[in-house]
Amino acid sequence: MVESGMYAMRPEIEISGFSSSHQTEEEQLDFLEINLPNYDPGLPVCPFCSLPVFPSTLAELNDFKEEIPAIFLKYELPPRNSSETDEEWSFLDFLEKIPPAKVTWEFDNMNKVLHFGQYFRKIFMGIADILYSYHKSNLFSGDVIGRMRIHNDLRITHPYTPANTSHNDYLDGRSRKMKKDLDGRKVDIIHFRWLVAKVVRKFCGEDYESHLSKYFKLCFSELFLHSDGLERYYMFQYYHPVFYNDGDKYKLVHVLADLRKRDVRYFTQYFGLHDPEYGYHCWWSSLAKENHESMLGGVYLYKDNKIAAYDNNSNSLPIFLRNCHEHFTEGTETKNKKNVKLNRQIEEENKKVRKKMSYCGQQRKLELELELTTPKQNILPDQLPFHCELEPKITERFPGIYACMIDSCIRGFNDNGERRFGCTLAQLLFDKSPFGCQQQQQVGYIGAATSQTEIAP
Repeated sequence: MVESGMYAMRPEIEISGFSSSHQTEEEQLDFLEINLPNYDPGLPVCPFCSLPVFPSTLAELNDFKEEIPAIFLKYELPPRNSSETDEEWSFLDFLEKIPPAKVTWEFDNMNKVLHFGQYFRKIFMGIADILYSYHKSNLFSGDVIGRMRIHNDLRITHPYTPANTSHNDYLDGRSRKMKKDLDGRKVDIIHFRWLVAKVVRKFCGEDYESHLSKYFKLCFSELFLHSDGLERYYMFQYYHPVFYNDGDKYKLVHVLADLRKRDVRYFTQYFGLHDPEYGYHCWWSSLAKENHESMLGGVYLYKDNKIAAYDNNSNSLPIFLRNCHEHFTEGTETKNKKNVKLNRQIEEENKKVRKKMSYCGQQRKLELELELTTPKQNILPDQLPFHCELEPKITERFPGIYACMIDSCIRGFNDNGERRFGCTLAQLLFDKSPFGCQQQQQVGYIGAATSQTEIAP
């Protein structure tokens, strides 16, 4: 039996305290490289160019049809490898017993669904763990809908032996190397998408599409069913940003910053957020009303960052978000400077009062003591807001940005990115540490966007 483990083996995502809004000279010089002349490294034609960024109508997708998708039929699937218990349910049976009050969602400021809440995040991440472990080894379930089991504690198991693609039908006659069976993988992904859509249809009602942000719909992108997507990017279907907690979002922007450092020019030119479809080709306009004392403004306006580091470049948004997580201080430096100036004035006034007190009797001294003003205390690093307090600000200004960044990476880099960066985005994300860190309370994550139990009518 394969279990998801419900994240028991997942390491915590480290947050090494809170840094100031200062950036080192090395960091500033690194960011200066973003403003570089155009160059063309000789890209192959992107296989996804003909695919729309957003699905036009979800109801037209097979994911949202009532009929349950077919299982893998190329050959007989392996039998169950453990006895059935009274404490496990198939996904569809479990879905019928879930109290609606347990189901939460994360919304944007237009009350549109951006992400799943904690309950289904746990369930789908548990399924993702199992399917990802299979596909890495060229295995697959073949019947995700019928074979996954959910337990009372939301533990996910797959009590069936996975199908093995080492079947002789998949041997390459020339090289004798094993060919990947993308058909089995595709069946698993189709089943996974159908289950996600089933939850949406059940808990969002018949007019579900009107309740979803367009960015939520990126989970149903055609990218993941394309042959190139099936082979190289299947993990992003399972670990899609609609399931991310705050720790996953934090990790993604750090990895993108690391990826950029491997080839600044290539990243800057081809990342993909310049596509107006995402709505972030002029992301800096969302910060027009920010000031030095706000969380986002304190980073964006620090010294000459808005020109030196970002320079109105659409593809510098991941760098800005990374800087927000690393350097945000809610305008601490500006506030502390004001405190220094104010404390000087307070000290001068207090001196005058104390001078009067030196010539007065006891009763008058007590009266004058009430006129003394307590100096303002500087904000210390341990008094800074948690990263979880930053995420709602990012969600407000840049809703759905994490889904857009994954989508734009796949479209912008494709397989050429591996040659340019020397690795894939997936390798950086999944090899360092896995997604779905459940130690949220310990690392200061309590949920980014607004969580509600019901979809607004």
